[in-house]
Amino acid sequence: MIIRSTATAICLIALMTAGSAMAQSASQWAKVGELGDRVTYIDLGSVRGSSTDNAAVTISVSKASTDIAGEQTRWSFNCRARTYHATGYRDVEADLTMGEFDASTEPPEPIVEGSMVGAIAQSVCDGAESDDIHGSLAEAVAAARGT
Repeated sequence: MIIRSTATAICLIALMTAGSAMAQSASQWAKVGELGDRVTYIDLGSVRGSSTDNAAVTISVSKASTDIAGEQTRWSFNCRARTYHATGYRDVEADLTMGEFDASTEPPEPIVEGSMVGAIAQSVCDGAESDDIHGSLAEAVAAARGT
């Protein structure tokens, strides 16, 4: 089998490892990649479907900016839902900045921030699956809150 993209590889890895996590309603975040200051996690609970028609949510955490004194670092979350179909794939993406953190600390784990970020990510993924794609983070937040 030839894997043509990183996203496909991530979905295949998650499909092989999700098992019992898919049956749980809580998000199960797994680290799937790291490049410089950017760390990417996948929500194992969001992976569903077959190898030709499926959906998955990934969240990337990256160091977005540092203030002049270098004492505070802003970490930003990038939430992506990707659906694969026999005819191709679609992406839905939203950025979410999660406040300021001490520059000496590790980036916040999505599992710690999971309640809000996970709800948004799942909402975006669900929307993509049902062809009701949320075009912005605001729409995803509203959908996640049920408003």
